[in-house]
Amino acid sequence: MIASTSLTMCWICPETFNNNRDLKNHLMASPHSCMRVICPWCTREESTYRRMTELKNHVERRHAVLLKTLQPEFFGESNGFWLSLQPENYKRIVSPNAWESTMAIRTRAAVLSWLEGIKRPTKGQKEWESGWDAVIGKTSKSSQNSSIAIRSDTPMSESRFVNDYDEEIEEPQLKRPRCESYSPTRPEIQVDLEVQSFHMTGDGVTIQVVSTNGTLWYRCDIKREETNARFLDTLLRRVNARMHTSSMIPPPVMTNVENPERELKLKLAKIIGINKAAIIRISRASATFTPPRADDEPSIHIPTTPKDQNQNLPMTRCTMMKTPRVAEEAPKALDLSQKNSSPLPIQATDTNISKKCLTIKERVLMVLKMGSMPLLAPARRDWNKKMQFTITEGSTVIHWPPEGWTKMTPDQKLLTWEYAAMTLETGAGSRMNPALERSYLLDKFNMLALPGTAEPAYGGEMISRKARYYNYEWLRQLAIHGYKSTADEEFVEMVEGSMSRRDKSTDDVLRRIHTVPLRIS
Repeated sequence: MIASTSLTMCWICPETFNNNRDLKNHLMASPHSCMRVICPWCTREESTYRRMTELKNHVERRHAVLLKTLQPEFFGESNGFWLSLQPENYKRIVSPNAWESTMAIRTRAAVLSWLEGIKRPTKGQKEWESGWDAVIGKTSKSSQNSSIAIRSDTPMSESRFVNDYDEEIEEPQLKRPRCESYSPTRPEIQVDLEVQSFHMTGDGVTIQVVSTNGTLWYRCDIKREETNARFLDTLLRRVNARMHTSSMIPPPVMTNVENPERELKLKLAKIIGINKAAIIRISRASATFTPPRADDEPSIHIPTTPKDQNQNLPMTRCTMMKTPRVAEEAPKALDLSQKNSSPLPIQATDTNISKKCLTIKERVLMVLKMGSMPLLAPARRDWNKKMQFTITEGSTVIHWPPEGWTKMTPDQKLLTWEYAAMTLETGAGSRMNPALERSYLLDKFNMLALPGTAEPAYGGEMISRKARYYNYEWLRQLAIHGYKSTADEEFVEMVEGSMSRRDKSTDDVLRRIHTVPLRIS
């Protein structure tokens, strides 16, 4: 909506116009560019657009996944004021929406989150906030309080999501100074929080919430009946949209909060995006757990057959060292205190062991255990044993299999598997490759599939996945029944030869779970 003030004369240059529309078009064009706005999701470099319609077209092309989570009012010209590089001139052309409106709050939160991720913005945070305050008429003090409230209620990189609940009206309360640490005499949260991770349990969902400085952790248990498909899908997208690369990991032990304060429960509910009545238990810890360095753990070495080696060697030729058989008993649990003293890698380097010759069945089991993506998926594991492993990837921590997984439905097991695969794939802080197929991702982490998991639905022919399936079935039959012709042995040798070129990004996960028996029968 154009402001009611007469706009027949440009206040920047001597030009005059017969109507407001011509003046508005003049002010939007170069060199004035008074309505130029930024894209709050382009963090590599600052992207600006002449008007809000151009920003919408950009979001449709480059951030299509966000378009479904944004309300149409976001791209209105009145809301563009909060994204404008010249707020003073913008307000003289278009009247902005109210400061306290939900859309204005979300837009300011998106800008503040963008400022934390962009390297060289045209304006800093103080310039943005002072520009908003000068035009709206807020004082500097109220600006600081408002910006704090925005970032506290809307965590970094999460302003793009729409809550799946009806917001509760908070009772008026006295303002308290913002602090950076927890005190037993002050149980309410005064620090910036964000959702760090979540996992399915037999009773519902457990969600980890952490302060942005990593000094305060909360674990919230959510009722099963409150965790519908829409909520879980939104939560999954929020977790995977995080851009942090720090090594913050939840403490192994948290203290249960008896009779939590209403303010604490309400704050956590808003951060998670759910009604506070759905939270059945809250635990807290103030320690930060740091993962061991990657160079402290042994590497995985896969010996391969030289290309110039005679291919007609007898069946007992050594190509890989011996590892535990499928029927070996796995340990009942993994002691977290022994995490730095990792178990033996899948491939040992002892020369006496490597000289022992393996039968073709043992060689097949070795290939199935490791996989050779994208040619062959690693075999699924027998997770029926009472064990749990801690898998870390960057700032991501996954406890596998999740607690209470035997009580999950097949669809819940599938969702948990997909979440674990996507989390580990992007655990180092990198974005998900948009060209990555769902079938490839699940085959890559096939070893994490739980017994009784629903089969994912794939569209199209999926020739590459079918090729992996038939390669896997051929090797599985050889592991069960043994070889029947020289073609079987030649096929095994060909797969062994491909392992030097396989996708090695899952080697650390495979090493951690190498004691779990294969599930191939």
